[in-house]
Amino acid sequence: MSESPEHQDDDLPESFETRVIAQLAVYSTSKDAKGKVKESKTQKTKELVFTFLANNYVEFLQAVLAKHSQEKYKVTERRPYSFKYLHPPSKA
Repeated sequence: MSESPEHQDDDLPESFETRVIAQLAVYSTSKDAKGKVKESKTQKTKELVFTFLANNYVEFLQAVLAKHSQEKYKVTERRPYSFKYLHPPSKA
């Protein structure tokens, strides 16, 4: 007899800690010798260790922004930001 779907998640841990490598595109402006404004894009890569719980995704987003010194952006449950998640291939 198969288990009901609500009981299949009982084996999952309540929290887990993992290392996250976050990459953020940072835009900056500068003036060249002729006075023209030039915008440049750089990729910042930071590593952080985070403990994930069932409902702390807002804290995770705030931690990623804080690690990149981007606290000027506000994250709330009503205003989260999107990000792309890439899982590295597992080694056999």
